[in-house]
Amino acid sequence: MVRIGLMLLLGLLVGCSKPPREYSRSSPENVLESAVLMVENQEARRLTELVYAENVPMRSLLNQIGLALGAMEELSRAVAEKFPEELAAMRAQIQADGGQSIVEQLTGRGRRGGPEDGSVFRDLAKRIFADPYGWLSQRRDKLDVIYIADDTYGVMYDGQPLLQPWGLLIQQKEDGWYLMLPTNLPGARQVLPDTDDEFMLWGSLFKTLENGVRDMTSDVRVGRTTSMNQLGQSAVEKFAIPAVMVMYAWGKHQEAVREEARRQPTETQPTP
Repeated sequence: MVRIGLMLLLGLLVGCSKPPREYSRSSPENVLESAVLMVENQEARRLTELVYAENVPMRSLLNQIGLALGAMEELSRAVAEKFPEELAAMRAQIQADGGQSIVEQLTGRGRRGGPEDGSVFRDLAKRIFADPYGWLSQRRDKLDVIYIADDTYGVMYDGQPLLQPWGLLIQQKEDGWYLMLPTNLPGARQVLPDTDDEFMLWGSLFKTLENGVRDMTSDVRVGRTTSMNQLGQSAVEKFAIPAVMVMYAWGKHQEAVREEARRQPTETQPTP
């Protein structure tokens, strides 16, 4: 009787759990629409499911990135609850300039000379962490795809290739269409992880990001962070040192790889 009762309880628990919501990748357009739906359904952690992974370590890394994206989603909800007026003002500013100011800050375009006091980075951090996915749902009508080949489309934003000058591609694989990592960028293969050590370094970076964002969310909810400007400052303080440490570790790793390559014996051509 006890065994039967446990089996019935287990069956009830399994029956009550909802299967994960399905998102389509049956066409390039569906990939973009699924990204918007994930944000609207508060499942930003699943955005990385739309990105193609060449191997198991890359999929594991993308899963860790997804956890960081989910943490950012939770932070944005806390910001919306605590600072609704500041968030509305920021969104109005972004709406007024079509998001161009964010693009310029991310790419460095439009930046004038002069002393750097960190205000640019604080403002950018504030915008990113306060409302990381707002543009995706609010400006969905400006996103589109353009045909490149039968198995490849480019992502367009407001009639222009997204992430110029290189572009963002959607390609068809055996099980559907995926956003592709920017492996075509100059030097991308020197930055993207390839070995176990490199995947570990990148995973540590995004785990640090996830933990830092969760700390920021706690600070907002308990009142330690009292404004969105302070949120930007908090992001700089929490991530500046870890980012430097990770970049230092990456640099030392690359130095070791180059040293190992120099030590490899070179093949000598046979004398005629």
